[in-house]
Order: sequence, then structure tokens, then C-alpha cells
Amino acid sequence: MFVFSCDVTREDSVGNIVTNEENPSNVFYTLVESNLSIDPTAFEKLKLANSLVVSQVPKNGEAKFLQNGFVFYRATNPDATNDAFIISGKVAAGSIVSEEIKINFVSSQLDLPCYAGTIGDKVSVEIGQSTEINVIANDKTCGMISENSLKIEIPPANGKAEIKDRKVVYTPNQDFIGDDIFFYRLGINNTKNPVAPVELSITESKDCITGMTDDIINVLSYTPDTDLALNVLQNDLICPKYQKADLRIIKNPAIGTLRVDKNNAGNSVIYFKSATTPKGIQTFEYALYRTEKAFVQAKVTINFN
Repeated sequence: MFVFSCDVTREDSVGNIVTNEENPSNVFYTLVESNLSIDPTAFEKLKLANSLVVSQVPKNGEAKFLQNGFVFYRATNPDATNDAFIISGKVAAGSIVSEEIKINFVSSQLDLPCYAGTIGDKVSVEIGQSTEINVIANDKTCGMISENSLKIEIPPANGKAEIKDRKVVYTPNQDFIGDDIFFYRLGINNTKNPVAPVELSITESKDCITGMTDDIINVLSYTPDTDLALNVLQNDLICPKYQKADLRIIKNPAIGTLRVDKNNAGNSVIYFKSATTPKGIQTFEYALYRTEKAFVQAKVTINFN
């Protein structure tokens, strides 16, 4: 069993406890593939406990402590309809107290109860582009959202998140491609999950991706142990950022070997070589790399007749 821990005392709790808590139970609701974060110190049994740990991990996801003392739950099974995990801690008397956290996944926002609280978001962003995210669009509260209460709780590691007109504007760092995440807080009458994650996938620009074209090459005859030159880039519309990129093989065919070299014209091509004459279809994938993380790719299908 994996155990994740975080030292949390009463003073570590973020925000004020309200008396008319919207969600008085240990049951949470979220959308399918939307993750959430939970404040364990909002539970009466855990409020005075020290050294909180995830003593029983969820079966359909992951639960880990964040720097603000919240527990971040991330679903890993897209087919799951529910999940549960247990948080435990030790009180001053020395006894162990525990709280089971139950999570239900629903497919529609209409199925969320009004006390569902903040719901996580997932957003795709093009490299170098800012995007405006309406993070509160899928959040639920039985009451009102406090005026100007939206704020960044934990900033992203690979970009910048700013509040603008009740929305968040996210800008990735220059040339960053990959995953990023930040957490925001909303002023709602729910102390158990007023903070939610926004998970971001920063990808290459669309014009660079769509310019790469999959190839189908028909080979009428092949002599074993000879180089077959494949000029795979001739049909690609290579965007300016990739004009000087490195051509690499990222997936080899089942039969034969591949190498990248220059042809007589000085262009990068792929050479196929096999000790036998292949029959049928062979496939492989190649990519242009401008950095170790920034690349665009395409697939080649060779028909050996």
C-alpha cells in the first residue's frame, strides 16, 4: 500500500469555516474525467488531527496532498462510476481518526447536485498562445458566488495564470510543450472543495501539425540488402519553425531497418533495408524535432507488391 502524507494542523486550514456548510457529508460529485481537490481539515473528525495521510488509496484514481494541505484526486479509470479513499490522522490523545471520501462520477452537468462545489477543468493550449478559461462554468453552489472571489490558489509551474473578468487567462512559458496545472479558489459556501484543478496540455501549433502528411508508398520490386530511398518529407508542408528540424525515426517497421541520411541533393531522406523481400504492408513513423520536446510526426505505409 502506498501512503501519502502531509503534516496539517488546525492553523493550516485555508479559509474560514462557515456554519451552514453546503455539503455536510463525505460524498463528492464530479464530471467524468474532471478531477477535484478536497480540504481534509473541513471534516470535523480530521480538523484537530496531525500528520494526515491517505491511509487507503483509491482504486480508480490517485490521491495526493498539495502544498496548501488539500488532497488532489485524479481519476485514472475513465470507465469508473465511483471511487473512494480514506484519510487518517492522529489526534492529541494519541488515537487515530479516519474519514472515508466517496466520489461519484456523472456524465452531465445537470446531474451534479448544487453542493458539488468546484469542478476541475482540462484545456488544450497551443504553444506560445494565451487562452481564456471560464473555470467557473461547470462549478456548482446552492447559494451565490462571492464577488471578486476567484483567485489563483496554486500557480502553474510552466506558465502564468491571471484573473480577468471572472475568468482565468493562461499563458504557457515560451517554447514550452507538455503538461501544466494550476489550482483556483472560488468564494462559495462549501469549505470541503472550494479549490479545483485546471489541467493543461500545451501542444504544437495546428499549422505545424496539419502540415505533416501520412504517406502511402507502393514498391513494385525490391532487391534484398539494398537501400530503398524514401523521400518522406516531399509531401509535407513544413512550417517555418521546423525548416531546420532533425528528421528522426520514432517507430520502426516489423521487417527491415531504417536510417536517416542525406541524398545527392543534400536533403534528409529515410533509407529502408531488409535482408529479405518483404511481402504485404510495412508501416513506420517519423518525426521532425526542433527541440527534445517539440516535434511533429507522420506515418508511412509501404505496400510491397
